[in-house]
Amino acid sequence: MIKVKDKIITFKVTAEELKMVKRGAENEGFTMSDYCRACVIRDRLMDLDPVAVKIMKENVGSFMKTTEEAIEAAVERMLAPIKEMKMKLAGGTKGGRFG
Repeated sequence: MIKVKDKIITFKVTAEELKMVKRGAENEGFTMSDYCRACVIRDRLMDLDPVAVKIMKENVGSFMKTTEEAIEAAVERMLAPIKEMKMKLAGGTKGGRFG
């Protein structure tokens, strides 16, 4: 079943934020709309939002068709914030102890 995207939302951004969205969309090879949608889904997926999980399950087939490198890159992008947080925590410790 194909879902028609028929809802439109608008929101204000600064000129700097617009440039950031454009760069992100270009880097991903997405339209700005698809990029914003993907960012929301990725964010909500990190919290295991049921709608985001459902969308991910529905799209697993298309993910499986991509190359192994593309899948690895997508996983790395999703995990990057967690890895960065772990590195910051590790850097702020002495002798393996927090303090």
